[in-house]
Amino acid sequence: MKKLSIILCSVALLYGCGDDESIPASTTTLNQAQAEAVADALGAGLEGIPGVDTGNKLTIRAAQESYGPIEKQCDVSGTTTTSGKVTSNGTNANDFNIAFSSQNVFAACTEGLENSTDEITLNGTISQSGSASGSQDSFTITSKILGALDVTGTNITPGVCGIGLTFTISANSTAQTLSYSITGSVCGQEVNATGSIN
Repeated sequence: MKKLSIILCSVALLYGCGDDESIPASTTTLNQAQAEAVADALGAGLEGIPGVDTGNKLTIRAAQESYGPIEKQCDVSGTTTTSGKVTSNGTNANDFNIAFSSQNVFAACTEGLENSTDEITLNGTISQSGSASGSQDSFTITSKILGALDVTGTNITPGVCGIGLTFTISANSTAQTLSYSITGSVCGQEVNATGSIN
């Protein structure tokens, strides 16, 4: 996925719920490349959670903080807008345990498929929730997204795409390492990937 390294380097907070009966039913199907483009769009829409900066460090602010709306441009055209809340259970400035939730609105958000001129466009609102724990220099984030978006695009039958993904991110800013795993389902297409960035 072409944006994944950018998203993970900025420690974007992502997705949820894997192969779960509560994933909304899809009325269309996607191939693997199209499913990955949807995941890219979801990632682009979930950047900017308070407490996470681009230096791979978490900072604790207020015990509870609302954020947004944060608007991001999609790969080709359209926007995503994110609003939500972060709650901190940290006991001091060095150790933390935070929870977050948000609503992510996709407005004609169009993504290009990697190594292709094909495009996919997303519309609708989807929710995410997750948690982060550790220290400022070494931490783990688990984020989940569950819901459905309307999809149209090149060689796609317009319809509803059920989404349930879980992203786990572990980072160590001192060693400048980051590892991730992605599991779940996008419009009936299974997603299962792991990787690292050093």
